[in-house]
Amino acid sequence: MEVNFKNKLKLVVNSNSPQKNNTTNINNSISLEEDTYSQIINAYTNRLMARRLKPSSIRTTINTINDLFLFTNQYPWDWTAEIFDEWCAYLYRERNNCEATQRHKQNMISRFQSFLVESPQLSDLCKVNFGKKPLLICSQDNLIPHKVPDENKEKRLAFTKDHLKCLWAYFDEQIALAYKNKSKSLKVLQRDKVLYLIIYYYGLRANEVSMLDTTDFLHNPKRPEWNNFGGIIVRFGKASGGSPPKRRTVWTISETSVEYLRWYLESIRPLFGFDESKSLFLTERGCRMNPKTITQNFKEHLKCAGLPHDNYSTHCLRHSYISHLSEDLEISPRFIQEQVGHTYLATTQIYTHLSDSFVSKQLTNVIDRQLAKFLPKGCN
Repeated sequence: MEVNFKNKLKLVVNSNSPQKNNTTNINNSISLEEDTYSQIINAYTNRLMARRLKPSSIRTTINTINDLFLFTNQYPWDWTAEIFDEWCAYLYRERNNCEATQRHKQNMISRFQSFLVESPQLSDLCKVNFGKKPLLICSQDNLIPHKVPDENKEKRLAFTKDHLKCLWAYFDEQIALAYKNKSKSLKVLQRDKVLYLIIYYYGLRANEVSMLDTTDFLHNPKRPEWNNFGGIIVRFGKASGGSPPKRRTVWTISETSVEYLRWYLESIRPLFGFDESKSLFLTERGCRMNPKTITQNFKEHLKCAGLPHDNYSTHCLRHSYISHLSEDLEISPRFIQEQVGHTYLATTQIYTHLSDSFVSKQLTNVIDRQLAKFLPKGCN
């Protein structure tokens, strides 16, 4: 991980190049402050890698540290709580960072500074080189507290059942039109319809459906008539805290999904060729469909179908799956939680969007049950 210094040009020389003899001169051009800062950043990068954080997360953290360094034009061993406050005020006033973003950056700086202070080797290095040790600059007094579990201003929404009927009808119309005109887009439309149906019927994330293989199905002994479509093995569920992707089994609960999967694997998937590939959903060039393409295509389909698309994505199909199952009183919230792979039931509840008609019906049932306790028998 390279460190870029303000108004400095860091030269990197290949050790096998004829300029090897000039390495000493180049190293001498780097100041003691820069060299120490580089050691600190490299050590912290190793710590983040040891936790197996994603490269993108590591880059974001290091960029945030460098951002504070460039803002203050001072090194971490010179940072104070007042400097940290000025930077946070700048994020709020000048950059217009939202509350969640600013808190995230604050926490990254807090963890970095704690690492630096608690590291005897790095702390002593600063003491020897500059006569001072780094200080803790973050506390409860200057960190934004996290009190609300869901702070997103742009809420992900769930599709109503009428929305979904309209969407599937749109696919049917486009498929029929492509078949009539013998269009090359026929197999693509057929693939897309099954892809988004599977996301909805199994409550999958875009990345999870992207990584599905043709062998990721299993038998449910309680539904032998479904053959090997009794469930889906999700091998690349959402990872957290540096852990590898989580695996889970999502059981089939709709016979419609079985019919579509069987039709797709028998009649549509072979049209794409590339039999050596196990990917369930392929592009026309034989590549596995990636999550970004899946989401972009979905928004385009929504737009063409005349459905709301600005704040909708494939993840809204996952919200719809959870919401529609929740409206069925015979389905346990715990079962839904396990189906979608949530660690906490509270997360599943955030995904639940109950329709007004369902809420009104439940309210009426509760009132009727309460009245029945107090009214004499035979009274209406």
